[in-house]
Amino acid sequence: MTTLSPAVQERLRLTLQMKKQDGAIPRRPGARDRFPLSFSQERLWRLYRQQPESTAYNVVKGYILGGDGQPPLDLPLLERCFNDVVARHESLRTVFRAEDGVPMQIVLPSLHVPLQYVDGRGSAADEAQRWADYEAETPFDLERGPLLRLRVVQLDELRFAVLMSMHHIVFDGWSSGVFVDDMTAFYQAHATGTAPPLAPLPIQYTDYAAWQRERFSGAALEAELRFWREHLGDARPLALPTDRPRPSVPSGGGGTVQFTFSSELSDALSALARREGVTMFMLFLAAYDVLLSRMSGSDNVLVGTIMAGRHRRETERLIGFFVNTVVLRGDLSGDPAFRDLLGRVRESSLTAHSHQEFPFERLADEMRPDGHTPLVQANFIVHNWKKPSMIEGGFHSESICATRRTSRFDLSLGLEEKSTWCGSLEYATDLFDEATAQWMVARLERILAAVAANPEAKVSEL
Repeated sequence: MTTLSPAVQERLRLTLQMKKQDGAIPRRPGARDRFPLSFSQERLWRLYRQQPESTAYNVVKGYILGGDGQPPLDLPLLERCFNDVVARHESLRTVFRAEDGVPMQIVLPSLHVPLQYVDGRGSAADEAQRWADYEAETPFDLERGPLLRLRVVQLDELRFAVLMSMHHIVFDGWSSGVFVDDMTAFYQAHATGTAPPLAPLPIQYTDYAAWQRERFSGAALEAELRFWREHLGDARPLALPTDRPRPSVPSGGGGTVQFTFSSELSDALSALARREGVTMFMLFLAAYDVLLSRMSGSDNVLVGTIMAGRHRRETERLIGFFVNTVVLRGDLSGDPAFRDLLGRVRESSLTAHSHQEFPFERLADEMRPDGHTPLVQANFIVHNWKKPSMIEGGFHSESICATRRTSRFDLSLGLEEKSTWCGSLEYATDLFDEATAQWMVARLERILAAVAANPEAKVSEL
């Protein structure tokens, strides 16, 4: 079983001590409607100004509600509750504009988002999916807003597809659960004539954005940058072989290859992770590092992973864009045995995660060798959160997933444990053909099968 080095143990201890000393995020006094952007919002604002018609950062959440034995869906009440949530969370009433060249969040005092009704009775069986895909491909105007939409497609006399669309600049995966919980609370309260059991929010997203900018400035900024320069060392962005030259302005187009590992391989990998004292995240990341190292010819691999960014109690029930990209360095130098690589990945991951609050945007601006090459082109995530569903108030739902035709990275590997381990590889169609992505998935599976059979094998032997 791998253990943490004394240096990593000390870094983790100091990080935890610093977090205990941090005060609460303060609420900004006074009535204002213009606020600075958070660092992650600023990145999306820059991308929007380059490609205002891009839908790469559309977020669509869909649910099919109703059916035999369930109460009828009250559409006017649903619209009212949707807008109750909009009134509760300032982020959903925010637009973005540049004033004297400086982007600002502008919080609207009020906003009503109308319910867009579609009568889909008698239409094709995939009517809900068709409208979900339509929402995913319809851009938002960040300067005019609104940055969210509500569409209901009636499928038959009892069943409705409820589609909620938002721009990522005001919304993230964690926000999905908050939104569904709040809307369900409002729906139940209005339906029964009671007060919704929702405590007042301690802060709003604009308070967090201001706090974040103050927190990572001056000496604190320099200290974090020193850590990341040391941690990443001389690693450079991956030089992946592509099917086509990289365009000067990426289109954002993407494709996805789905895959499922066998129960035998899934069980063998889980057993290996337990024996080595690593998480499945670390095990899959190590194999991904091997694949990317083979493709790029580099023994230093940088991979990004998305963290929820909800480190403060005040942010747990807020809707907003809190996620942060953390850069993980894979060190494959010296042709280690895969078991030894697991130990390196474990230590590197824990070290990086102890500094996960540092805004990726500040790190990228500092570390990029030029103004065009992104710091990380490959992303990795293991999905382990509970997906929200509208099952309160007598409604049982099934989710609708919009078809993604965009890609935010050159490559993005996502894994999820269901009956077995399964996942997807999202790829930029500017650079890769579908056949190439399928080849990558096949090679990743071969690497995983090899390490499950013999974790002592050297990386070059896999």
